[in-house]
Amino acid sequence: AGAIFTYGMATRLEVHPLKDVVIGKDMPTIKIGLAGVFTGNLGTLVYSASSTNTAVATVAIVGDSLVVTPVADGQSDITVKATDANNDFATNTFKVTVNHLIDAVGGEEGLPTTFALFQNYPNPFNPTTNIKFDLPKESNVKLKIYNVLGQEVATLVNATMSAGHHVVEFNASRLATGLYIYRIEAQDFVAIKKMMLIK
Repeated sequence: AGAIFTYGMATRLEVHPLKDVVIGKDMPTIKIGLAGVFTGNLGTLVYSASSTNTAVATVAIVGDSLVVTPVADGQSDITVKATDANNDFATNTFKVTVNHLIDAVGGEEGLPTTFALFQNYPNPFNPTTNIKFDLPKESNVKLKIYNVLGQEVATLVNATMSAGHHVVEFNASRLATGLYIYRIEAQDFVAIKKMMLIK
């Protein structure tokens, strides 16, 4: 009872369900250990993972862990698949909810009260990463990327944006491995941070 069948045969793998996850305003990348999640296997398990909504969260397998990187508000189903040396496999699905307003401090309807620029995630990255910033009021925003020589290599934002929490994706597929700097200007607010591209 409760066995998962593949190709007409019951797999020996047993699944211990993963809990749903809620990620709040700081949008941390979370790491979930997979040891003990699948049992009854023959030989070493090989893992893979997928997200039904990569606009909300992306996933990767690092060793024996699942890494979930939030991208924007919303929900996504995350499925982890484990396959053993006998080609028996089983899947484990749970829900990730991303909501920047959770635990927000002050501000009408959770709007930020100050300008802020956050560390990109993931970092280091290859080839895409996400840059989050907060605007307490409508502002003219410029968000640009520079190399270590101070040369501009990309303009991500050059527009008027509404107050709120914002996330912009940066695709560095055409750039070389190295250290880069991102700089934001919004009203009188200016901030810079560093990020590392590793290919």
